[in-house]
Amino acid sequence: MYVDVHDLPILVFSMSAKGKPQWRLNELVFLDHLQTAQLGGQSLTIAIEYGWARPGEGVSSAFHAGRMLGAIGAIAALMTDTTIIRVFPQAWKKHMGLIGKDKDASRLLAQQWFPDAPLKRKKDHGRSEALLIAKYALETGG
Repeated sequence: MYVDVHDLPILVFSMSAKGKPQWRLNELVFLDHLQTAQLGGQSLTIAIEYGWARPGEGVSSAFHAGRMLGAIGAIAALMTDTTIIRVFPQAWKKHMGLIGKDKDASRLLAQQWFPDAPLKRKKDHGRSEALLIAKYALETGG
């Protein structure tokens, strides 16, 4: 059952020397999304893909990803009656029958299971993966 999906709210705060936007999680908007999802006193389960630095990945990218994961976890921990589940990418992808790193394959699969979800654009692969991770967490308990 599809309910809703949102992109992580980000806040651009400066430009790097190379002209790339420097951004971080917009904590207030994220907290508002969580509080809205928890209306009615229901418990909330948050499934977060557990990542780590990979060979060849820049130090800055790994640090940024870790900071985002930490911020999400810290904000979610502030919520009452909230469970956080860490999901390994290999586990949910194997469960869903996804092989390789093709982002569009996850989007096409998510479109089949969640036809009402806003997943029409190629860049919606992040939303697609979020929905598949949530489905995995529901089916397996994380």
